[in-house]
Amino acid sequence: MLTRRQALKTGAAAGAGLTLGGAVPGWARKRPAPLARGGAFTHGVASGLPRRAGISLWTRLDQVEGPSRIEVEIATDPGFRRVVERRRITAEPGADFTAQLRVQSKRLRPAQNYFYRFETATAQSPVGRFRTLPPRDSAQPVRIGFWTCQHYEVGHYAPHAALAREDLDLVVCLGDYIYEYGDKRLPDRRDETGVNRDGNAETLEDYRAKYKLYRTDERLRALHEAHAFVYLWDDHEVVNNYWREGAASKTIEGFAARRSDAYRAWFEHQPVPRLGGPAGTRIHRSVRVGRNVDLFLIDDRQYRDAQPCGDSNLAPCPDAGAKGRTMLGADQKAWLKDGMKRTTAPWKVLANGDMLMALDTPVRGAPKFVDTWDGYAAEREELVSYWLREGIRDVVVMTGDDHDNYAGVVTTTGRDDGVPGAVEFVVPSVTSDNTNELLQSAPGAALLAEGDTRAVNPHLALVDQVRHGYCVLEASADEVRVDFKHVADRTDPRSPVSSTYRLRVPRGRPVLERI
Repeated sequence: MLTRRQALKTGAAAGAGLTLGGAVPGWARKRPAPLARGGAFTHGVASGLPRRAGISLWTRLDQVEGPSRIEVEIATDPGFRRVVERRRITAEPGADFTAQLRVQSKRLRPAQNYFYRFETATAQSPVGRFRTLPPRDSAQPVRIGFWTCQHYEVGHYAPHAALAREDLDLVVCLGDYIYEYGDKRLPDRRDETGVNRDGNAETLEDYRAKYKLYRTDERLRALHEAHAFVYLWDDHEVVNNYWREGAASKTIEGFAARRSDAYRAWFEHQPVPRLGGPAGTRIHRSVRVGRNVDLFLIDDRQYRDAQPCGDSNLAPCPDAGAKGRTMLGADQKAWLKDGMKRTTAPWKVLANGDMLMALDTPVRGAPKFVDTWDGYAAEREELVSYWLREGIRDVVVMTGDDHDNYAGVVTTTGRDDGVPGAVEFVVPSVTSDNTNELLQSAPGAALLAEGDTRAVNPHLALVDQVRHGYCVLEASADEVRVDFKHVADRTDPRSPVSSTYRLRVPRGRPVLERI
């Protein structure tokens, strides 16, 4: 691709005549397609999957009708006086006018902040910032923000405004970026996507509309502008409690096509390059962050078997421990085991969509949900036993999906009668209903539920079923610290955010200490 300067150069002498087989004058040679005129960058910008000398950049061009050329600039300063990369890409109608670029360049240096923007001939995007990953031998502490479950209609994104201001190496989205169903609750957060304008997504256009709606939120856009992301999906990017061939343990006719449409929209609207796989939908990967952290991102959805016992809740489920049942699938599980065995990083951080620890209620042995690892207990035991057998220590799990705040020890059984092998931090939802909201019709029920949960699950060091927010993990050579940060009111877009709990994991032991 020609740069601006190269496009001005000509390779033929001025005035040379045209003859058959003769030289072609410079003005007749192919030049880069001109930048689009018009358009708007309504949905902001985003960066993803940072590397030491690489990044994926994303935007969407609105208010255009055909393929549109966009210029991308990366600079070392927010004023773009020192541009290090300049590229051109096309926003295609077939990709919902999204545009993505994977940049791998020697001009990008490790552990540096860079600024980027997109331009047409007449419009310019907001300026985004990303930080490249530190060198593999860097002993600097690693800081990772993580969050989950941002249902648009039930709350505002005050947590995102605070997370955007954090000093971080990267952000992990643990899934449920969108919700496929509607909820007409807040008058200023209306979701009228879908064929019936009811917020229910089933087709490719429905799922695309969801991402565009969510990205109209200024606080979500600000979070994307501030940090590079790595992403998981969970169930609501497709449909609640889905598995390999359907949802909520049932096989659904036509489900494969619906899932394919949902995945296509997800890849279009997130800065995530496709890794390949049979359908090009593999998302599990690892990210080495300096000397201290190897981050493993797993996919808990597209390979899993159906949930046992009809996807039951709050009841014993004899089939939950049946051997041979899988959440990860054989190939992903082998990849995870091999990667965790081979890594030289002291901290193995597992980004995980569904709670790995057991969570019983109302009595011990009655899983609250079997859509989590409680419904795949034999594979959980296999995984934790592998870590113990192979001497894989200092495993820290960051988990989404549950909407409540939990922290505790992961054992071979998931409960306190097993052998400890890891620690887990379950981040609360950004907005989605937690136990408190689900029980708010009964005064005091949420606090009673918290007490019951602690009594039945002694392996949990932290139980908070009331607050919403996000977490920040900081890993140094000797310890991991995790801050739980919460908003005062999820319905207030300017709600203050405060640090509520801080826990520490010392190197060498799967235990949690309050700070």
